[in-house]
Amino acid sequence: MLDEGEDESEFEQDDGRGDAAASGAVAKALGVDRRNAVLATLYVLRSDTSSVVRQTTLQIWKTIVPNTPRTLREVLPMVISQIIDALSLGSPDRRTVIRR
Repeated sequence: MLDEGEDESEFEQDDGRGDAAASGAVAKALGVDRRNAVLATLYVLRSDTSSVVRQTTLQIWKTIVPNTPRTLREVLPMVISQIIDALSLGSPDRRTVIRR
């Protein structure tokens, strides 16, 4: 229950979706190229065979990405590069993750 003078927005729960400020802070801290590499890796790891890894990366993705389609469009070249690199390597674990 709210007391008089208290703002209702103070009590709203975070819905887990990223906002532009968080995305901007990540880009500023890491630089655009490094940010794209990190986001591409997170996107690929969302298909990992381990449920713990999938859930954790999905939560991180939701926290820092405000708009998945737009962000994916920005990092798509890096995602494709990572997929090609993983498929060309002999690591069976990486191949399994990429195939998913």
